[in-house]
Amino acid sequence: MTTTTTTERLRFTRRVTEMEISPTLAVMNRAHELVARGHDVVDLGPGEPDFATPAFVAEAGKRAIDNGQTKYTNPLGTKPLREAIAARYNRRFGTNVLCEHIIAGTGGKQELFNIVLALRSSRRPIPRTTSGRPLPRSSRWRASGRAA
Repeated sequence: MTTTTTTERLRFTRRVTEMEISPTLAVMNRAHELVARGHDVVDLGPGEPDFATPAFVAEAGKRAIDNGQTKYTNPLGTKPLREAIAARYNRRFGTNVLCEHIIAGTGGKQELFNIVLALRSSRRPIPRTTSGRPLPRSSRWRASGRAA
């Protein structure tokens, strides 16, 4: 194996150097700092539950591992999961949503970012969200859009 050493400094692109921390993560990091100092904190940052994972969820996760479901899945989510989501939505709201119209991803913010990347280009306005999970300014910028 050959090792090469260089004194040239790695230069990141503007997209990287101008990235900002997500406001959600900033709140979470601050809450963790305060807890570490002994403060009693209610963290409203990432929207994670403040209770243990329910036993039936933990057991389902263990079964999935035991059944070898440990590999990457389709970025849209597994078909059985999307079918179950569509069926529940249809029962609850009396609609006819197909699983092909469902995305079951790793989180709402990531899925919003994916939608922005797919639909917006070249400084076209990107609507601001009014939810508690805003798409960070840096994500809008990386998608080459501007906030509307």
